[in-house]
Amino acid sequence: MIMIYYPYDWKCEFYSDKHNRVTIEDKDVFEKFLVDLDSCIQSGEESFYMEDDEKQIKIEKSVAVISSPLDLKFTKKDYQKVLFNKLIEELQVNGLDNQLAECYAGVVENIDSLSASVPYNIEFDEELDYSAIFKLLDIRIEQPKGNFSEKMLDFLDGAVKLLNKKVFFFVNCHSYIDKKWYDEIVKWGEYQNVIIVFVENKQIQNNKSINEYILDQDMCEIH
Repeated sequence: MIMIYYPYDWKCEFYSDKHNRVTIEDKDVFEKFLVDLDSCIQSGEESFYMEDDEKQIKIEKSVAVISSPLDLKFTKKDYQKVLFNKLIEELQVNGLDNQLAECYAGVVENIDSLSASVPYNIEFDEELDYSAIFKLLDIRIEQPKGNFSEKMLDFLDGAVKLLNKKVFFFVNCHSYIDKKWYDEIVKWGEYQNVIIVFVENKQIQNNKSINEYILDQDMCEIH
């Protein structure tokens, strides 16, 4: 994947089978990089350009930023509607929608009987609404568990399968991850064909296998 950051004409190339890292030493530039990236995701601003296999990546749909363990959770706003749509598709594919409809018809009959036994008129919506049933049962995605790295892989898996995210930026998360986990993270990224980029504001002890881009205090680019 190619990433271009327009304000500094900075071009980086990232790979799904490598440990990718971006290090920006100047604090103001580091902050601007993250604010600009968030603006691209939230409002479609064009500070960044990304492409993979010569096809432009829609940043607002395909990119996510994680900056702390608190971000490794599935929010109802982003995931619930997609989850329900996926479950409805599975119901129909597996023929379970007919069984559920029969059960629901029994519930409606019971409500009709209840209506006839009370001395006042009641009304209700008889239409079968799968999403309403899921909400009644409080169906939701199980939140990631374990240490940061374990939660990270669970979160990434859900974000890829439900939201079709393809690129993840982890900001200053080095302190949460034991070195032994980086190989597992790279293996997962390669298997899923997903790009994972670690963004840091200071240089960390390097490793020859790391695909690292550095923008130092003097605004010199090092790769």
